Amino acid sequence: MKSIKIKLALTIFIVMFPIVTNSQEHNIISIEEVYNHIIVNQVSNTRHIVSPSPKYQFSNGHKNQNIEIINSTKVKNIITESNNEWEYLMFNNMTIIEIDSDHILVTGIISGKNMEKGMINHMAFQHTWLLENGVVIKFIQ
Repeated sequence: MKSIKIKLALTIFIVMFPIVTNSQEHNIISIEEVYNHIIVNQVSNTRHIVSPSPKYQFSNGHKNQNIEIINSTKVKNIITESNNEWEYLMFNNMTIIEIDSDHILVTGIISGKNMEKGMINHMAFQHTWLLENGVVIKFIQ
């Protein structure tokens, strides 16, 4: 009887371990968090100079709406590309529009120091996020 319990416990552990590991690698974040915290903090190595004061507006007028995505390799690549293109940056006057569950449009104003173009002050931007089951499959600038 004791060996059956041990086998059952080992089986459950073996089955559940990949699920726990996978959920730790791909945690859920919001698109707002990508702009407000992750990109700005990863890219801006002069955070004391650039203090972001983002203003967000959601398409339906609710300020509490979070459009959640899985923090996947694609999101990490977007952050890496931003890090390679910008010395520091900040986003302002952002609007996050959920066109449908798999199509998110983000517009706003970006300011910062671009590696190629130099200082950018108050340039309008538009990003389209295409999702499949919460996973970013394409990011269009």
